[in-house]
Amino acid sequence: MVDMGNSSYTMMSHSPEWWMIFCHRPFEPSNQRLYSMSSEMEVTGCDMTDSLRCNSRKADIVFLLDSSSSVWHDDFVKQTAFIQSVIETFEIGDNHIQVGVLTFTHDLHLNFHLNQYNGKDEMTKAVLAIQQIGPPAGTDTGKAIQFARSEMFKPENGGRLGVTKIIIVITDGYSLDANMTIRESHFAKEAGIKMFAIGVGFNMESSELVAIASQPEQEYVIKVDNYGGLKTIKDSLAAKTCQVETNDSPDPVVNDEPAPGKILKYCGGKPADIYFVIDESNSIWPPNFTKQLGFVSNVIDAFDVNQNHTRVGIVLFSDSEHVEIPLNNNLTKAELKTRVRQLKQRYGETNTGKAIAFLRNTGFSSVNSRPGVAHIAIVITDGQSMRPNVTKHEARLAHKEGIYIFAVGVGDISRDHDQELRSLASDPDDNFKFAVDDYDVLNQIRNILAIKTCQIKAPYVPILNDAQGKIRCPSKLTDIVFAYDSPGIGVRKSKMVRKSIARIVKHIKMTSTNTRIGVLSQYHLTDKDIKLNTTRSLLKTLRAPVQSGFSTLLQRIRLHSFSTSHGGRKNANKVAVVFLDKYIHNSKDISDNIRRVSLKYNTIVINVGRKTLSNSKELCKFTDKCINVKGYHAAVKMLPNVMEFVC
Repeated sequence: MVDMGNSSYTMMSHSPEWWMIFCHRPFEPSNQRLYSMSSEMEVTGCDMTDSLRCNSRKADIVFLLDSSSSVWHDDFVKQTAFIQSVIETFEIGDNHIQVGVLTFTHDLHLNFHLNQYNGKDEMTKAVLAIQQIGPPAGTDTGKAIQFARSEMFKPENGGRLGVTKIIIVITDGYSLDANMTIRESHFAKEAGIKMFAIGVGFNMESSELVAIASQPEQEYVIKVDNYGGLKTIKDSLAAKTCQVETNDSPDPVVNDEPAPGKILKYCGGKPADIYFVIDESNSIWPPNFTKQLGFVSNVIDAFDVNQNHTRVGIVLFSDSEHVEIPLNNNLTKAELKTRVRQLKQRYGETNTGKAIAFLRNTGFSSVNSRPGVAHIAIVITDGQSMRPNVTKHEARLAHKEGIYIFAVGVGDISRDHDQELRSLASDPDDNFKFAVDDYDVLNQIRNILAIKTCQIKAPYVPILNDAQGKIRCPSKLTDIVFAYDSPGIGVRKSKMVRKSIARIVKHIKMTSTNTRIGVLSQYHLTDKDIKLNTTRSLLKTLRAPVQSGFSTLLQRIRLHSFSTSHGGRKNANKVAVVFLDKYIHNSKDISDNIRRVSLKYNTIVINVGRKTLSNSKELCKFTDKCINVKGYHAAVKMLPNVMEFVC
C-alpha cells in the first residue's frame, strides 16, 4: 500500500493486469475506513475514471442493450452513456480489449462487431450514436444471447482464440420467452462465455438474472434501481470484467447449436410419442440413406427415451409405409439407436401421403399412442411426393387431429417441393419446416430440431362424464388455477366470477389424486404504505415505478401457484385460466405476462365484455385457448361447457 495523500490510497493487486483505488474519508482520521470498489461503494473524494485499467488485458466483450418499449428514450441514452463510460476504462485494440454492441427488442440490430473499431475515440462516438429501435416492441433476450453466442465471437467478426469472452446483458424487463433465455444463457456459458446480467428497476425478476449470469451470482448479477443508477456501477463492472480469468485452454467451438447431451437437460422427463418417417425411395442413394439413419440416431440422443417419457417409433416409406420400430417397443436408447442404424432400404416411389395417412389412422390411434402427450412426426424426404394433392390433404387432416409434423427437405428443393413441405409442416411453417442442401449437412439441424420437438406442449384430453352426470377430468393428474383481478373489476363482477368457478367445482368430480383447483384473486400492492418515521426512503418510494396489480398476480401464477408448497403436483397437467376485463386488458405489461405464463403452463384466456378488446387477437396467438363472452352473466352459464378445454 502506497500513501497517496489524505484523500486516497492505492493498492497494487497481485495481478499486474488491474489495480484499484481504496478511499477513506479525511474527516475520520481515527478510523480510516477503506471502501473497496463494489456496486455498493459510495465514492467520496476519489475520481475512479482513470484509476482502473485493464493494462495488458485481452478480452472480447459484447454488450447487449435492451431497446424495448419499456425503456424510455432518455433512459436508453443513459444506457449508451454508461457503455461509453465503461469503454473509457479499457485499453481498446486488437491486442487488448475488443468490444461489440447489439441492441434488441423482439428483433435484433447489430451496431458493430468486435473488429470494427480499434480506437477508443471512434468506438465511443459509435456507441453514443446508437439509436433506439422502433416501433415499440417486447424483450427477446434469449434471441439476443443466441445471436451473440453463435455469430459475434466468430473469427471473421473479431473473435480471438484463447481470449476471454464476455457478454454483458442490460435489461429492465422480463424476456418474452423466459425458457429460451435460460436455455441460451446455459449454452453460452457451456461455450466458455462469461455472462454478466445487469437488471434495471424494480420489475426485474432475480431468478431470470441469476439464470442469465455466470457463477458466482454475487459477482455476475448487478442490480440498480433505475437507469440513472448505472453510472454508480461503472467502475465495479469494469473491475469485474478485468478479474475474469483468461481462458488458457483451447476455445470451445462456438457452434449454432450445443451438443445433444446438453439438450437432454431440457428434454428430460417430457412425455411425447414421436415417429420418424424416413424416405427410402429410388431417388435416395444407399450412402445417403445411411446418413439419414445416422441423423435420426443423433436426434434420438437428445431425448429421454423410455416408455414413461419419450417413446420413439420408426416408419420407412416409398410406395407404401413400413413400420420398422413401433412406439410401444421396450428398447433402451442404446438398443434403439443400434436398430435404427441397421435398417435396410427397400426403394420405390415417394408416396408421402400414404405415410401420413398411416400416422393418423394407425400410428397415433388410441391403441398405439398415449392420451395427454404430444404426438409428433418428423418427416425426412428429398423430393416431391408422387401425389402432392393427397399429401397436402392428409397433412391437413393430421394437423386437425393434433399431430405436430416437422418437415425436413433435403437437396435442391424446387418451388413445388417447398410448397409441399410447408403444407406438411405444422403452423407456423418457419418453426416446423427445415431445408438442407444435402445429406452431409443434416446434422447441422439435429439439435435445433430436438429442442423444438421438446418444446411442444401436450394436448388437452377431452373430459368425461361419470354415471352421476358430473364432469370429471380423466385419470391424468390435473392442477387448475383460476385468476382474476378482483380489485380491478370490482365487487359485483368478482362475485359473478366466483360463481362461475364454483359452478365448475360443483360439476367436477373432485378427488385428492385427480383434479385440484386453486383461485388467485388478490395481489400484493406495490404502492406500499409509508410510515411517518421513514423520511429517508420517502422520495425513493414515491418515485418507484408502480407495477400493475394484475401483472403481479400473473407473475405469482408463473412462479408460485403450481409449486409444491402451494399444493401443485410435479407430474400434473397444469392449466391457468385467466379472466380478462376490457378495462385491464390493454396493458402491454399484462399481455407480456400472460405470454410468459403460456410459455410455462397450458393457458386459457377468457375475454369478458361486449366491446372487442384491442389486442385479444394478438393474445390468442400464443395462448392455448381464447374464449370470448359478452358479459359476466354469460360466463356463469358458459364455463361448465368449456371444461373440455381445461381438462
